[in-house]
Amino acid sequence: MNISKEDVKDTFRLLRERPSMMLTGDINSLDTYISYFEGFGDCYYMFKGINWTSKISLWYYKKYETKKYSLLWSAHFSKKHENLPEKEKIVLFLDRIEEFIYSDLLDQES
Repeated sequence: MNISKEDVKDTFRLLRERPSMMLTGDINSLDTYISYFEGFGDCYYMFKGINWTSKISLWYYKKYETKKYSLLWSAHFSKKHENLPEKEKIVLFLDRIEEFIYSDLLDQES
């Protein structure tokens, strides 16, 4: 399973512009997006043997200087940004995931 930059670009374009094509549930809820990427991480682990949750949690911890390392990085993200409107949280969440994929996962695919 090789992930190309074009695949990532297309996936995030759809998630931003037409989320109902990619997601089930409330497309205006951050929890829906978190669930989608938890499923992606599980699949990535099954096919590549790379623990997505561990990798993104460590990356997030280092990049955004969270106070404490946690495998539940999405919970930390939710808590840190709880005062933002839901739409802004979703945009920021997608930005962080996309940044991680470009900076870490795609490097491993090469």
